[in-house]
Amino acid sequence: MPASYLRSRSQSPRPRRVRKAFTFSGRDYFQYLETKRLEFEKERASLSIYISPLKVFGYFFLYGLNKIYLAASWLLQHYVYLTAFSGLFLSLYISLYYDGVHQQLFRLVKGEVKFYGFWLLLGVASSIGLGTGLHTFVLFLGPHVAEIAMVAHECGSLNFAVRGVDKLSCRVNNNSTGVTPVMILLKVLPESLIWGFGTALGELPPYFIARAAAYAGKGNAEMEELQSLSKENPGSLGIRQRIILGVYKLLLRTGFLGIFICASIPNPLFDLAGITCGHFLVPFATFFSAVVFGKGFVKAPLQVFIIIVLFSKKSIQMVLNYLKPRMPYIHDSIERMVNDQIKSIRSGNTMSSESGAGTKLIPLLWNSLIVLMMLYFLFSIIESLAHTYLQQHQETELLHMPQPARKRSKSM
Repeated sequence: MPASYLRSRSQSPRPRRVRKAFTFSGRDYFQYLETKRLEFEKERASLSIYISPLKVFGYFFLYGLNKIYLAASWLLQHYVYLTAFSGLFLSLYISLYYDGVHQQLFRLVKGEVKFYGFWLLLGVASSIGLGTGLHTFVLFLGPHVAEIAMVAHECGSLNFAVRGVDKLSCRVNNNSTGVTPVMILLKVLPESLIWGFGTALGELPPYFIARAAAYAGKGNAEMEELQSLSKENPGSLGIRQRIILGVYKLLLRTGFLGIFICASIPNPLFDLAGITCGHFLVPFATFFSAVVFGKGFVKAPLQVFIIIVLFSKKSIQMVLNYLKPRMPYIHDSIERMVNDQIKSIRSGNTMSSESGAGTKLIPLLWNSLIVLMMLYFLFSIIESLAHTYLQQHQETELLHMPQPARKRSKSM
């Protein structure tokens, strides 16, 4: 080869081929990202257990598997706790099947845990679920207190058990001076306080979710709605929006006292308190103590006391006297139910088997209503967890999207 050709090849090297990768420009990237977010929000809004049950149950199953995997990973990393829990469980299991003096203590502890754990779980179910909680006061605690109040007034004493084999069985004391509402309140106060503490525990998920979002620097849909409402003209807002805005401003101004006031009164919007306190990083001790004092020591005993007053002899007689000239059919039905209950109390059996078909229909309808509400609560929890899994999956997908291409400066 000629020397001139070799010299020219060495002086002007051949440019390398560069394979172009599929990337976004800055403006196209953010536009595509916003489009995907809107699509994801639309998908989550259309996800319903009544429209697409298989998809919802599938996401719920994946959510459960994910949590089980995380729990198993944590236990394997902290094998000391796993060993301690396994040893404690094994020792308790062996002790339950061997006779001894400890069996009486175990039976006592088991009965207490079962009774108070039942009311604790009902309290949690009443307030958990961001507004979709099961109304366990109306379905369980209220009827329980009403039955005890009627038995106490009819027996003239509080010398009867509220649980166990001899539940609500007493001898009618005609020489008794009677019982007062405060005495009945003290009789049912333990389960009422435990139920109220459970409702306080049910308010913690919104608080922790909003707090985690605040620490992560993420937005919150409920907080964005509250902040947008605070900027609008109050005259253009509806009644519900004004109440929401009022609760929001009260919490911002008063802190512990505002949380305590909102927790002490029947307030279906109290979830906003947890979201607001979590978003503004209110200390956990401040939030939880205010909720416990409000719901456990004020709201629950107040509701119970109202039920006791309403189901006293005088109150029932006042209602019957009012209904007799105006609604005779309803008056006769209520009077028949009250008389059947009094007969069953006097006979020492609160669940009388001699009731007629008409009185059996009401418990049947009531139990059906309880089953339907429990199914609705269960479905709402499943749908909420499915939404959580889908949102986490979509956020992960957004994080792994290709980043916009950066412009390289031209080399001189």
